[in-house]
Amino acid sequence: MNSSNSAAKLEKKYVEKNRRNNMKILFNNLYSLLPPHPSQLQEAMALPDQIDAAITYIKSMEIKLEKSKMQLENLRTRPNLLSPQIEIQEMSPTMDLILITGLDNLAMFYNIIRLLHEEGFEVMDSSFSLHGNSKMQVFHETKVIGNSTMVYRRVKELLNGSSSSDDIIEDLLRSWDNEIHSEMIGLINLM
Repeated sequence: MNSSNSAAKLEKKYVEKNRRNNMKILFNNLYSLLPPHPSQLQEAMALPDQIDAAITYIKSMEIKLEKSKMQLENLRTRPNLLSPQIEIQEMSPTMDLILITGLDNLAMFYNIIRLLHEEGFEVMDSSFSLHGNSKMQVFHETKVIGNSTMVYRRVKELLNGSSSSDDIIEDLLRSWDNEIHSEMIGLINLM
C-alpha cells in the first residue's frame, strides 16, 4: 500500500510538472505573437508581465477592430461625396453631354436620357463605360431645341436631388406622364 501511495504521489508530481511546462510553452507562444517592443525583452519580463502585455495588446487590437468596423460601415452608408463632373459641349447644331459619376446608380443613365427628351433634345447616340470606380456617360444629341444651361441645371438637380419637395412631386408626376418611345430605346447604344 505504501508503494502504491508513493507511486501515486510520483505520478501526480510528473503530471503537475508536465502541466506547468505546457503552460510555460503556451505563455511563450502567446507572448511570441505580440509585436516586438524594443524596450521589452521577453527574457527581462516576468511571466505575469508577459501575460499583462498580451492582455493589453489584445484589448487594444479589439478597440482598433471596432473602430475599423465603424469606419467601414460609415463608408458603406454615406453617399458618394465626390460630386459628379458634368460637361456640356455645344457645337451648333449638335450638343454633347459628358457626365462622370460613381458606380452607385446605373439607373441614372436612363433618367438623364428621359430628362433630355423632356427638354426637347433628340438623343442620337449614348453610351456609358466603367473605368475603375467611376462611370463615364456620353450623350450625343442633334436638333438642339432646348437651352443647354437649363439642361445643365436639370441634370445637376437630378444628380444632387431637387431643391424642394414640390419639385420632387412635380418631377414624379412628369415622369409618369413621360413615355419612352421604342425608337428612342433603339438608339441607345449601351457599350
